[in-house]
Amino acid sequence: EGDFWEKVFTGQDCYPLVVEFHLSLKCNKRCPYCWSLSIDYDKSGEPLSEHKLEQLIDEFSDNGVKEISINGGKEPLMSSLSLKAVKFSKKRGLYVMLVTNGILVNQETQKEMISLGIDKVRVSLDAINPEMYKEIYKGNPEECIRVMRNISEFAALNSAQPKEKRIKIGIGVVVHKKNYNHIIEMCEFASKNWLDFIDIRGLTEGKVEKLFTDEELAVIDRQRKEAQKGFGKNLQIDFRQESFT
Repeated sequence: EGDFWEKVFTGQDCYPLVVEFHLSLKCNKRCPYCWSLSIDYDKSGEPLSEHKLEQLIDEFSDNGVKEISINGGKEPLMSSLSLKAVKFSKKRGLYVMLVTNGILVNQETQKEMISLGIDKVRVSLDAINPEMYKEIYKGNPEECIRVMRNISEFAALNSAQPKEKRIKIGIGVVVHKKNYNHIIEMCEFASKNWLDFIDIRGLTEGKVEKLFTDEELAVIDRQRKEAQKGFGKNLQIDFRQESFT
């Protein structure tokens, strides 16, 4: 990393430390606030071939990239390339993170990710109540139960592995008007399932307008303090407080 910053500060060309791949053009959910809804992927060109993907990862590794993040553009696990990217990246010794909505994290996929040696998996989950899940995502409430079961099974399978092979597993929560008073529930779910972390951010992140009232912000802040006190010892809580103001 020292060479990277030396190049940055001296104006030299350099590769980034982290590269984010958007390998999937399909999704099995329609989150109302997802940025990818504004992109017409039908006009974004052909997806990468497996050969080209491996070439790119080799090139990145040879030029100082340290981490590969597999985030989308839509649901990564709807593309077979995503787990190929994990395989190619780990072959080059890179740190690999994958973000998923959890629907396809079945037992087969869990075993494959552990076998490939992926480092971190974050499941996007804004509700653990089936009816609230339905209200947020406009989908089948049974899907909520399925995602929660997938997370629980994945965490249990992961904890049974030797310590050096364990994945860092957690959930990412987007807080908005419909779930802002359920933060403690989400932390409790993560803690009970022995997850490693929970990332919490406000939907207002990156926006100019203020989404929450002062009263709602007070409720959110109270939960932040309560969560850190009640769960912070065994659960990494990344509360992006700046995203709520």
